[in-house]
Amino acid sequence: PFKLTDGYIITKDGKEFIYYLQSNTAESFTVPNGVETISDCAFLNAVNLQQISLPDTLTTIGGGAFYNSGLTYIELPDSVTWFGEGAFSQAPNLKTVKLGKGITSVCGGASWGCQFVYLDIPDWITSIGNMPFYSCVKLEGFVLHKYLTSVSPTSVLFAMPFGAQLRILPTIYFRGTEAEWIEMMQKGILREELFIDHGRQMPIYFYSEEEPTDTEGLYWHYDENGNPVIWEIEK
Repeated sequence: PFKLTDGYIITKDGKEFIYYLQSNTAESFTVPNGVETISDCAFLNAVNLQQISLPDTLTTIGGGAFYNSGLTYIELPDSVTWFGEGAFSQAPNLKTVKLGKGITSVCGGASWGCQFVYLDIPDWITSIGNMPFYSCVKLEGFVLHKYLTSVSPTSVLFAMPFGAQLRILPTIYFRGTEAEWIEMMQKGILREELFIDHGRQMPIYFYSEEEPTDTEGLYWHYDENGNPVIWEIEK
């Protein structure tokens, strides 16, 4: 039921992408239209691959699909509704994963060891699994929104191997008000320990599109490039 063509293995009906041969040295690749599933570990150790284009027919990405690949950026089409554990893990150059609207949950171990500097969880993500951003050693900022309905009760959002202290203490940018943050805490959706590392409290800022007049609060907004920026308020 499989066929080998152009440096990869695919099912004869063209619906499942099985494996990208490690002998393939191309820096970019387009997954053929009609593919609905990318198998587990399909692009394992594809270290030369930097760019990939995914078709709108794709619905499922297997666990470890891009493990230790050379990707720097990946965008999931809205048709993708599920990706497996560790799908983007240990990709040393991966700085951006853009999630389509078909994804509503970030599973455990999704992006272990990636080189994210900032993570912005889209509004349509409603749940987060355990340790999705484990060993993301360059992470400086994390945008979290008010529409989350569940975070795994055993979840550790940010952690280092062997319980080591985080090299960088990330700033938490909450896309909501302080009252909404407190409400999520009271409901148990968020927990204080998620934002404490070895006794160090992560700084938390609340969203304000306009420059705030409250001189006692901690606020942020998006700059013209879509990056989170702290409001500098004169007191």
